Amino acid sequence: MNSADIKTEVILGDCKDKLKLLPADSVDLIITSPPYADQRRSTYGGIHPDDYAGWFLPISAELLRVLKPNGTFILNIKEKAVNGERSTYVIELILEMRRQGWLWTEEFIWHKKNSYPGKWPNRFRDAWERLLQFNRQRHFNMYQEEVMVPMGDWVRDRLKNLSGNDKIRNNSKVGSSFGKNISNWLNRDKAYPTNVLHLATECGNKNHSAAFPEELPAWFIRLFTKKYDTVLDPFMGSGTTLSVSAKLQRHSIGIDIIPEYYEMVKSRLHQSEHLLDFALHIERYLPAWFAEYGNGILIVLFIIIFLETGVVIAPFLPGDSLLFLTGALTAASGMNVWLVMGVLFIAATAGDALNYTIGKFFGKTVLEGKLRRFISQKALDKTHEYFEKHGGRTIIIARFVPLVRTAAPFVAGIGKMSYRKFAFYNVLGGFLWIALLVPAGYFFGNIPLVKNNLSLVVLLIIVISVLPVVYEATMNSEAFVKEIISQTQSDAVVLIPGANLLKMTGLNIMPSERPTLFFLCADSSHFAICPQMEAEYIGNTSVVPFRLFMWTDNAGYESAFAEAAKTHARHVKKLTVEGMLMRAEELRCLSAFFPDSKVITTSPGLRRIRIIKSAAEIQTMRRVMKITEETLADALTQLTAAMTEGMLADIIRKGLYQRGCSSIAFGPLVQAGKNSANPHYSDGNAPITPDNVLLIDMGGVLNGFYSDITRTFYTGRPERRFSEIYDIVRRANEAGIRAAKPGVRACDVDKAVRTVIEDAGYGQYFFHRTGHGLGMEIHEYPDIRHDDETILEEGMVFTIEPGIYLPGAFGVRIEDVISVTPGGNEMISSFEKSPALPF
Repeated sequence: MNSADIKTEVILGDCKDKLKLLPADSVDLIITSPPYADQRRSTYGGIHPDDYAGWFLPISAELLRVLKPNGTFILNIKEKAVNGERSTYVIELILEMRRQGWLWTEEFIWHKKNSYPGKWPNRFRDAWERLLQFNRQRHFNMYQEEVMVPMGDWVRDRLKNLSGNDKIRNNSKVGSSFGKNISNWLNRDKAYPTNVLHLATECGNKNHSAAFPEELPAWFIRLFTKKYDTVLDPFMGSGTTLSVSAKLQRHSIGIDIIPEYYEMVKSRLHQSEHLLDFALHIERYLPAWFAEYGNGILIVLFIIIFLETGVVIAPFLPGDSLLFLTGALTAASGMNVWLVMGVLFIAATAGDALNYTIGKFFGKTVLEGKLRRFISQKALDKTHEYFEKHGGRTIIIARFVPLVRTAAPFVAGIGKMSYRKFAFYNVLGGFLWIALLVPAGYFFGNIPLVKNNLSLVVLLIIVISVLPVVYEATMNSEAFVKEIISQTQSDAVVLIPGANLLKMTGLNIMPSERPTLFFLCADSSHFAICPQMEAEYIGNTSVVPFRLFMWTDNAGYESAFAEAAKTHARHVKKLTVEGMLMRAEELRCLSAFFPDSKVITTSPGLRRIRIIKSAAEIQTMRRVMKITEETLADALTQLTAAMTEGMLADIIRKGLYQRGCSSIAFGPLVQAGKNSANPHYSDGNAPITPDNVLLIDMGGVLNGFYSDITRTFYTGRPERRFSEIYDIVRRANEAGIRAAKPGVRACDVDKAVRTVIEDAGYGQYFFHRTGHGLGMEIHEYPDIRHDDETILEEGMVFTIEPGIYLPGAFGVRIEDVISVTPGGNEMISSFEKSPALPF
């Protein structure tokens, strides 16, 4: 059996009924995430917590029947909080399933690594979910070696000289039953993982209210099944489990009651199967088409190249390999090569022209509409990077770079590149693309060695075409690292989990109590001290190569520090650390194990890591700001006289999540009446009353980037004094926006804002900075304050948020977000500044 024989079955209907159609003892693994009580009411109708066990038991009875005796059932579920306390419906369900005949064998925890801090009135944000393991019998299939993780460098010293106690089972001295035999770890390069899975949540829009990341089902599929086993997901949703099963060469069955999900998954599977096979094995299709269509093949080739270059949602179609094979088959068939090249040239240039037109006239509509989900964000981000580096020449270069090839004309259109300039690069790029690849196939494609190994040649062309992207990403990353280290004038920059680490390495590691340090070294000998549980993620994700010195909870972290110092201390005599963020214990370890290294806790050089945003990052910030402003507008329409600050804040939070935010930036701050005079007052239960001030400060997070906006309203017809203060703050806000441009100091923008308020006689009531940088964190550099002499540059993004706060009366703050451009600045926020709020 091979990958072509893998079967994926998609079923529409209620799984309680459809499961009865499956044979008994036919499924090796069931993994699913049913609705968590009434938390997915908008998609599945919701089940009240009191009724949950009764609703699920008929389904679990069918699952028990279809699961093989040696199979496993993984249930992703979590109880919700009801009236201030956790519901017990999950516990009740577990007990009922045990009575039904299930064995509750194990419980795994999914730690959501990219959850951001937050709280509710009586609890903190959840950063975990349960994955309950059930089995029919105590002996079941389990392939533990498939999920093993690297042992780590710590074993070198720890296992070098074993004591007598290390060679026997040595029980814990604290009286617990735990014990270990250290010698069992000798000559091993991998260890078994724990039952805590550290995975990021799914941040992309998969058109489902609770899509989980592919790594989650993949881990369980590898652990409990082997190739060609069958996996079942009775609550299929967006089809993640089915997609992963196919990639891992497992058969799969998915069931869902929602017709839209059924059609979406079915369509995706059908398209992916055929398009992937066509893209990867075009050498199987093209010769037959040449034989069947003769000169008519030119029409087929024209359509493929036209769509591949002309439709931004079609980057999966073959390009370079198609041109090479076309050249080879043209020579073999005796067709006129000049005619073929002419047709392909017209298709390529016409396609790019269409793509440019779509971007210029419909780009904003496409990116904000339903077609957005078909456009690769990765392709757009990469294309923005190419334009920033190469300018208009990107149109030429992109011809030879997959993904970027399709997105470049579209982005050029959105960016308002003149058509005359675009047309020049389009024609030149199209000519070079066709003139290089088609003749290459024409002259070399029929050499016996090439002709007899066309599959390998096509694969080689694909690999070569993506190499520039990989190489450039690696080189850009290393150049960025060296630039930052150079500006700090140190031998190494030491980063901890957070936004700076994410920006420089691509690692999104959730900060925890475990010391985790990354050393970015001037001589490129980068290394990290980290928990062993993070090793696999770091190795698979980081764009910067690190040598890892790992430690476990049992062994402790000091041995890892010692081993790292032994290897690297002599090369890092000057260390720059994140002084405002690094904890005392981490600083202590640095001082203890790197005693000859000077540790610098403040450095302007570190500010450069995130102070300049790329065009792609600014585009993401525009998207999250649009979501934020739409949420604010919608929340205001729901405002009623019976509402409190906390109730309106809940509406805002819900709206941000529903529109696609992965988390809430803060609060939000909803301040009614005299509470608005306290800039950071947190929303409480104060009523929102007519003829009063209402200040709202809010933001969301999308793809790791923040939004932040403040507007002040008056519930009714504004009274005279409020209108006077509001007008002063508005003028100060506008003065700051006018002052912000390249070459101006941040403190000069602050002065422009502060002067308006001071001249009006309210300087003493404006007691905070004018603004702050915004990006991967809510507060970044530059600071728009009186003593920050940072010179503004293109790509900086920050807030302008003057305020006047009259104690015991009210406060007014107006906050906008702008990005610095070559000619001045552009607004990222656009919500109207009109205080009157009908009430």
